[in-house]
Amino acid sequence: MDLAKLSQKELAKLLRVEDRTVRNLKEEKIPCHGEGRGMYYVWDEVEPWWFDRRARAIGLKKTEGAGVPDIFVSEARKAAADAEIAEMKAETMKGGLLEAAAVEAVWAEHIAIAKGKLRAMTPRIAVQLMDGMTVPERKAMLDEGVNEVLAELERGEENQATA
Repeated sequence: MDLAKLSQKELAKLLRVEDRTVRNLKEEKIPCHGEGRGMYYVWDEVEPWWFDRRARAIGLKKTEGAGVPDIFVSEARKAAADAEIAEMKAETMKGGLLEAAAVEAVWAEHIAIAKGKLRAMTPRIAVQLMDGMTVPERKAMLDEGVNEVLAELERGEENQATA
């Protein structure tokens, strides 16, 4: 549905009213474009007009200009936020979402473990590098040490030297 060019029937669906109600709203100067069969409505123009009309119908003053949101817009935003929260809770219960704090805690723990293992590797390798090795031999030894630490982390071995 193109919200920039709505037919009478499409607008009626969005407003949850009958087609004839939309036809009758022309007398109240609902924003529309064109004439006859070429007539169409633009949602961005109709929506504020519609909510203002509803507010007037129940005796509320328009407060949008004073920096206070229209009561219907506020209710719609709250309903949308409540629905989003409910969806997130349901997804969390199914295991599809995790709380940011829990994820941060797990990552911080894994980074601390990696840091400890890498720091523990350097004194062990430093002693071995003093044996007059060539540059390629030293590089291979460092690569082997890093790969060992990475393999331990991949296996989930948590016995690390504290940093």
